[in-house]
Amino acid sequence: MTAGMVGFGSLLWARRRLRGPEAPLAPAPRKAAQAAGRALLLISGVIAVLVAGIVSLRLRSALPIGALSLWLPAVGLSWLALLGLQVRRHREAAPDSPAGGDRPSRRPPARDNRAASPSSHSGPPDQHVNA
Repeated sequence: MTAGMVGFGSLLWARRRLRGPEAPLAPAPRKAAQAAGRALLLISGVIAVLVAGIVSLRLRSALPIGALSLWLPAVGLSWLALLGLQVRRHREAAPDSPAGGDRPSRRPPARDNRAASPSSHSGPPDQHVNA
């Protein structure tokens, strides 16, 4: 199993190395994202029913069930359900704010306000003030 995982990882690495960088993903339309969320929740439900059936059969036959056998499916199913709910609540990407895009520098706005405020020094600009 370890050799298979290492081999698969090597193939993925070689593919990425030979093809070069990939283009960024396009934003998903709202309806497609909600359909994917519904499908993921449906698959999670089917898996939950299968796990519940296996656990109930083990309990009926009076065979012991390990804690890991209960916790691992519970964690996996809760993760899948969380992903499904997040995908179903998908919103369209908000456009970039024009205020941040037209700024010539990357300095935070608070720094700009401080630089524009008048100083308490009343002398010529080339004199130093000693404290």
